[in-house]
Amino acid sequence: MEAILQFMILTFVACAGTGIIFIRNSLDQTIASGFYGGLLVLFFVIFQAPDDALSEVVINAGFITAVILLTYARIRRERK
Repeated sequence: MEAILQFMILTFVACAGTGIIFIRNSLDQTIASGFYGGLLVLFFVIFQAPDDALSEVVINAGFITAVILLTYARIRRERK
């Protein structure tokens, strides 16, 4: 059962990472990147690395997504 779960999360992480490359819209790519960060958290938890999962939550899903969205909003505001 554990091996099946590990295989599934590896497949999801690989597909999501590959899918982000093909997204052309910056906002959609940022949202997909946040989703990818969530998948990485699950990946680390399933592979019994909770310290890495906590770091991933703070850095990728929280900080980086927020910074990219704030930058996107500022650029958009300055263009108007």
